Amino acid sequence: MIRRLMTSTSDWFTRLPDGELLDDSIDDSAETPIEEPVGTGEPISHGDLHRRVRQGGLWVLAGRTSGIGLTVIMNVVLARWVLSRDDFGAFVLISSMIGLASTFAMFGLNGAIVPLVSRNLALLNVAAVRRALRLTIIAVLISGGTAALVTPWALRFVTFDFPLTGALPWLIAGCALLLAWQQVGAEALRGFHDQRWANVLSGGQVGGPLTLLLFVSLVAASLLVERPTLTGLVAMLFGSLSCTVLWTGVCMVRDLPHQAMQQHAANGSSMVPTANDLLRLCVPLLLIQLLVFVAAQADVWIAGYYVPAGQLAVYAAARRLILLTAIPLQIAAATVAPSIAELHAHGRITELQTMLRSAAGVASLPAIVALLAVTVAGGLILRLVFGPGYEAGYSVVVILGIGQLIFNWCGVCGTALIMTGHQNVALVATGATSAILVIVGPPLTARFGIQGLAFASALGLSVQNLTIWVLARRYLGIWTHANFSWGRITWKPLRRRSDRAAAVACQQNESSPARWSEECTEV
Repeated sequence: MIRRLMTSTSDWFTRLPDGELLDDSIDDSAETPIEEPVGTGEPISHGDLHRRVRQGGLWVLAGRTSGIGLTVIMNVVLARWVLSRDDFGAFVLISSMIGLASTFAMFGLNGAIVPLVSRNLALLNVAAVRRALRLTIIAVLISGGTAALVTPWALRFVTFDFPLTGALPWLIAGCALLLAWQQVGAEALRGFHDQRWANVLSGGQVGGPLTLLLFVSLVAASLLVERPTLTGLVAMLFGSLSCTVLWTGVCMVRDLPHQAMQQHAANGSSMVPTANDLLRLCVPLLLIQLLVFVAAQADVWIAGYYVPAGQLAVYAAARRLILLTAIPLQIAAATVAPSIAELHAHGRITELQTMLRSAAGVASLPAIVALLAVTVAGGLILRLVFGPGYEAGYSVVVILGIGQLIFNWCGVCGTALIMTGHQNVALVATGATSAILVIVGPPLTARFGIQGLAFASALGLSVQNLTIWVLARRYLGIWTHANFSWGRITWKPLRRRSDRAAAVACQQNESSPARWSEECTEV
């Protein structure tokens, strides 16, 4: 059933006003801009398209880099100067609760709004854009309100090593509601090609770079008066999200009239989405996002249930430190993703394998150096970064490092499957291998503590990436593991990309419902 929903979703994303599907074939001899349906506006030029893609990529890189940096700063400040180890462990679990509740509150709307807005905007069908925004706002109000009301009741049945009493459950629900509104609004801005504010406002488990900057500033200011409590920190996060949600609304109101002024006589009335269309898009996206969340956060929840909050804090600190080694490969994946689609469409399989293996080799080098550093001096690094007592997580760093080493060696195999239309294969493999952690993690954690949990997490990550690596060979006929022959690096962006090929890559980037599975870990 899920596969049938996902297939219908992909078909609806690529359907033209006359009911025909887009042709995925590429004309190498095309030297003119892509012609759009009659009456839908001027075709975008070759230079404008590449400028948009280049600027968007720079904003994505800037947003992701600043988000990771601010997340590290937030964790260091909280662990060293604000919270005890027990309270820091509790805050890690609370942030995970906010992320899970906001996933339900978004109901997949953050993934559906981008293709709905960008496709109709390309056709200059402003009526369809307004209709999509109106339906999305109504849906996120309903889903967000429902999730906010259910969350405090559901938290009564959660058994962790700290009390969820007083105003804390309602603050968690409020943060989840605001985070859902902000993420959906930020993705709507992405549909309007406002990459600057879309990347500043989106991303992260508790908000984008702007939210994290406001939160860290509030925490630093409060330290001048007195040390805040756990409830006070969640209240500060609620205030930060309130400010960024308001600014998200301002940006949406500002961008919409600007696009409406470009309206011509659009005749793509069949593209106007209905409530049933939106529901059909959102249900599979919600399932995908829940699967990704479970794969990324299951170990934190297992630790919260089986070990004391202080041990959870040590595990979380070690986990955050080791996940920094995955950043080079994530950046490499974002860099080569458009070229994957083009090379595969042209049937240039040998060049595709060379590019992916070279990219994995380049990204693996700093990751291996970082892994060696944390393996040799992990305890000292944990003590210097997070404070006294966190050096107990050294063994966790070493165990998790083995899984990260295999992750980096396998390369961007998941991205290769997704960008070539095999996202269902990658998602099924991710879900099946994530079950290893869910099944093996609890008994190992109960018997061996956080070291047993680290082993289960490293085992699940290793099996997951090796499985997807083999599947990439099976479905694409290529290997993606790291190649350290530096003389063969050929993964620079292609210079002779036709307009048609660029459009296909752009459409796959913007409209693929599996785009949310690219980031399965949060720092």
